[in-house]
Amino acid sequence: MSLLTSGLTIGVPPHISVRTGSLIILPPLTKEAITAEKKEQRFKATILIPGKIVIGAAAVIPPDPKLESYEPLDLHALITPGCSLAQVVEEKVRVLLAAKNAVIMPLIAESNEMNDMMVMMLNQLIEGVEGIKEPSSVVQIMRKNSICAITALREALTIYKNIFPHIYDDLVQECQKIMAVKRGSAAEIREEILKIAAGPVVVVAKNVAVSDKGKLNGRVVGVVLEQGGPSNHLSVSLKDAGTQGAVGSASIIDSGVKSGDTVIIDGNGGEIIINPTQETLALYRKQMETHSWLVENVLELFRLREVSLREQPVSFMRNAASPAETQAATGLGFHGTGLVRTENIFMSDNAGEPRQAEPSLQEQVSWYSNFMIAAGENELIIRTFDLALDKIPEYLSSVRSNLAKGKQGLTLFFEDETSNPCFFLLRNQLKALLLAAKNNQRKVKIMFPMVAKVDQFNRAVQLVDEVALRLNVSAEDYFKLGAMIEGREIVYGQLAQLAQHLRAEFFSIGTNDLTASITGINRQFGTGGNTCAALDPRVIKALKRIIEVIGATGKPLSVCGDMGDNWHGLVVLLALGLRRISVSPDSLPLAKALVESLAGDELDNMIKGIEKIVGAEEVGRFIENVIDRIIPQHVLDVMKPFLFNTLT
Repeated sequence: MSLLTSGLTIGVPPHISVRTGSLIILPPLTKEAITAEKKEQRFKATILIPGKIVIGAAAVIPPDPKLESYEPLDLHALITPGCSLAQVVEEKVRVLLAAKNAVIMPLIAESNEMNDMMVMMLNQLIEGVEGIKEPSSVVQIMRKNSICAITALREALTIYKNIFPHIYDDLVQECQKIMAVKRGSAAEIREEILKIAAGPVVVVAKNVAVSDKGKLNGRVVGVVLEQGGPSNHLSVSLKDAGTQGAVGSASIIDSGVKSGDTVIIDGNGGEIIINPTQETLALYRKQMETHSWLVENVLELFRLREVSLREQPVSFMRNAASPAETQAATGLGFHGTGLVRTENIFMSDNAGEPRQAEPSLQEQVSWYSNFMIAAGENELIIRTFDLALDKIPEYLSSVRSNLAKGKQGLTLFFEDETSNPCFFLLRNQLKALLLAAKNNQRKVKIMFPMVAKVDQFNRAVQLVDEVALRLNVSAEDYFKLGAMIEGREIVYGQLAQLAQHLRAEFFSIGTNDLTASITGINRQFGTGGNTCAALDPRVIKALKRIIEVIGATGKPLSVCGDMGDNWHGLVVLLALGLRRISVSPDSLPLAKALVESLAGDELDNMIKGIEKIVGAEEVGRFIENVIDRIIPQHVLDVMKPFLFNTLT
């Protein structure tokens, strides 16, 4: 059955048209935003949601921290008998200058973005006289002890702790501010958004920390970032929430864009347009209307439709970061929640501010219970906290060096259990999940991320049983345990043993980390190559092996990574035989339409053809040629606005 001959009446249920209506909201354009004095500028970028166009007023987050925005130190409180304010200031300047001299040269010698920021800030902070002996090199300490920069800096400054105890703490505090500003470069997001009087907002920033995502309120329709990649954790969570994004738009902040300027994110052409002319605005308004009509009158017909391929039902799941997203899943046409991102409760509090301490047990129990209530009778898979370099809360900064060494997943949680804060966090999380499941009398699927070896999964099972014993319950009464397959080590190592594990009841493929592991790309900062890399024949070979090994056990296997959101990748997953796939809400109607349009023996032979190809881009073109042959042309014409070439 094709898209245009389905026999369905053109129209959309009211509860769905409300969502798609957001595509045509336009900002109240001021005279300043469209005045001829502001020249239209265009920038190329990797777009997160194909086909979707958004227009909004820019909220520009300054990339450089402003010294005057810091809380002033109370120097008067340091005055003691016989020590005047001038002497306090002089001592402070001397110790700050000495600290700068100890830090600045090795940082310059090993220049990178983080170091350059430190150098700039220390230069801004310190003006004065020299004369204090330099402590050990911070960089040398970082290398020797494998500790984070602020810890190394604190250690390097201990020489001053006894000499100037009243200065030492202030200096450490200032340096912590430097590091905090760098890690969360969008600390002023909420304030900048409030400066925009009304209407949709497009945040423009160097980067945004995952912990700052909570500050992107309902008015934010788009996010433009100079850094980042389409598969990093912020990008994935933006797509899950239906927020358009553009990453890798180099030099956009230096272009002179100001808060209040009009910004267009073009999901068709892969461009960001700053200060569009009135003609350009009119053109994009028309494109948005066309896009919205296609969504509402064609693709939305498929959102609630049940689809199958080769007489096998295809289930589409939603990844969720909040109970509200899980609750909305069924109404949007999903079969359940394929992944709950529990990192959100560890990264941000209810106000969207970065957490300074682990959430309480009761707070976690309440949060998990809300997911269970929201899911109702639908499937709910909850992933335990998945630490990554861009998902480190401040109170776990001590594990940054382990992450930098490539340690991931359960390796981080079960190393040095007696002193490892990650271990105690996981134990508390499992306790909270068990209590929530018991309170709601519900059996929940709990999934462990980045399982590399069978003994890691064994330890995770043992910990679950230990926690259950302390609560006087049976873990198997409330939990089904599963593992994420997302690394080369397990795929070409102990995959068969893990698949046959008695307590491993289900599995999910994390295609983002799997792609990074197989191809060696940088998931956090890669650009368009991330999308292309998922089509690498080596990745497809690994996927095929996973499906064959897990399939032989008869246990459920799904995909919770980002591959299903790219139509090239979705076709590959379906051709490989996968029938449980997570996609974002914007991708769901197109995904179902594609499934219903796929037909012919060529799909069965597509994987064999791909295995003979070397490059990922060639795979993409090969898939497009296959699709051209097996999907009717009039159907392709309708899909075209949503199938732009994501390989470039």
